Amino acid sequence: MNETRINLAAWVLGALALGCALIGCNAANNEPVVGNAPGNAPAEAAPRKAETPAPHPFAEWTTHAPLRTEMRSMWIDCGLIIGNSYHPEVADLGMLRDIATDLARRAGSLAGYWQTIRDANRESANAVKAGDWSLAAEQNNLAHRTCGACHYQYWPWQGRSFTPDTLKGWRDSQDVFGDEPWGEQVFTAPAPVRASMQKMAGMMLAAEAAIAEKQDGEALRLTGELHKPVEKQLDTWRGIERRALNIARLASEGKPEEVGEQYKAITQACRDCHATSSEGRGLDPLPWPGR
Repeated sequence: MNETRINLAAWVLGALALGCALIGCNAANNEPVVGNAPGNAPAEAAPRKAETPAPHPFAEWTTHAPLRTEMRSMWIDCGLIIGNSYHPEVADLGMLRDIATDLARRAGSLAGYWQTIRDANRESANAVKAGDWSLAAEQNNLAHRTCGACHYQYWPWQGRSFTPDTLKGWRDSQDVFGDEPWGEQVFTAPAPVRASMQKMAGMMLAAEAAIAEKQDGEALRLTGELHKPVEKQLDTWRGIERRALNIARLASEGKPEEVGEQYKAITQACRDCHATSSEGRGLDPLPWPGR
């Protein structure tokens, strides 16, 4: 009996050893060899993955560009205008009306700033001619403040020297008078736009100085020079606004087949502006099909 048990135990151990050997061979045929198995070169340690640092909680806040977002929204509006007018038989006239109204609102917001600057600059010049230096200074200041109002709405915050750590400092200390860091102004607009803005700001400041010195000839020269680029911008944005409102009206009147000419005029205005100001960044509205 003992001999039988010993033989049986030896048989079981042998079967287990054979089974383990067979499993090991099968694994070797289906998986890469690891470790220092006989006949194999020592395995190299797997490279450690570089840890991706967590994004700064305020990075997106300071780099977000509101004007770029506006432009992209208007680009999409233009595409939706085509999509809901080019084939009148399937056009959604309600959407066409609402999208065109949205485009008009966005263009009108920009036009409003330029109109205030244009009108204030004009009133400043008229006041100079009338010898009302106090009113001339007041209107010049209004034009300059309106530029700042536009910047507050459309500039990224990094353009006003904010850094992500500036805002983090506010949050962490629950105070805006702490020792949070500030950076330099970071401007991301195309070079022609920056140059134009700097030139207009320079003319406003020079006109302010001329008004303070009661130099009527110089003040009138500067306000006259400032009028030209401001009027051009105003014409561009009011033109887009007007055409978009026409499209909204055509949608309400059930005339999507007449949208094409209005849309082409919008596209032309965008192309003309981008050609001189965008450094190739400007994405023109989609062309009217088959033009």
